[in-house]
Amino acid sequence: MLPGEARPRTSNPVAIVKNWYRQYLHREAEPSGLEGWVNQLRQGEDPTYLLSIILGGQEYFQNAGGNATGWITALFEDLAGREPTRRELRYWRHRLEEQTYQEAAYDLLRIFGGG
Repeated sequence: MLPGEARPRTSNPVAIVKNWYRQYLHREAEPSGLEGWVNQLRQGEDPTYLLSIILGGQEYFQNAGGNATGWITALFEDLAGREPTRRELRYWRHRLEEQTYQEAAYDLLRIFGGG
């Protein structure tokens, strides 16, 4: 799987969601979370959008240090395989003043091939 790829190369929604939890939250999915995300995928929801909700969520934010700089850096490392440049960090911090973390995560997933 490429960094930032929202959907592994499989059509198995259970495997997709389990992979997201392991790769981005560094834990196994709890049964209720797994069921909820899997159901949304089976109903045709955009995987990139769903993953952006996870990446824009409180758990990912807290795991990244609980601040905007840590969150942006963690996303770059997870999606692009590198740290952001100073310029990118300034740019995304500014974007977070104008949009939600989930929206920024979606944009980064699109940039780095997550959709």
